Amino acid sequence: MAKFLKGVAIGAALGLLFAPKPGKELRKDLKHRFNQSKEQATTQAKGYKEAAVKAGSNVQHSTSEAAENIKITLKETAKEMKNQMQEASSEVKKEAQKVQSDAQTEMKKAQEETSDSPSSDRLPSD
Repeated sequence: MAKFLKGVAIGAALGLLFAPKPGKELRKDLKHRFNQSKEQATTQAKGYKEAAVKAGSNVQHSTSEAAENIKITLKETAKEMKNQMQEASSEVKKEAQKVQSDAQTEMKKAQEETSDSPSSDRLPSD
């Protein structure tokens, strides 16, 4: 943008210098062209500023939206993990109860076999 303004100023100055005008009128034209260039530069700067502010706002909005999506995803993942852990815990408890029940059944069978066997099969006690 600086090069543009420099080019405008040089072009305006050269154009006015080579135009056949008296000094007072030449200075007036130079001042007028300088003011026009200044206004154009100010207008462009405002446009760039507005574009930068808008871009910053868009970035902020996108960042906030992304953060919210991440929070939602994390909550959903945590909930799924909790449910899976509860299911696994329930399955382990059921399996433990089955093993305990099977062990008790086998103990009863062993006790019955021991009590049903004739006394001659038993070892003599001293």
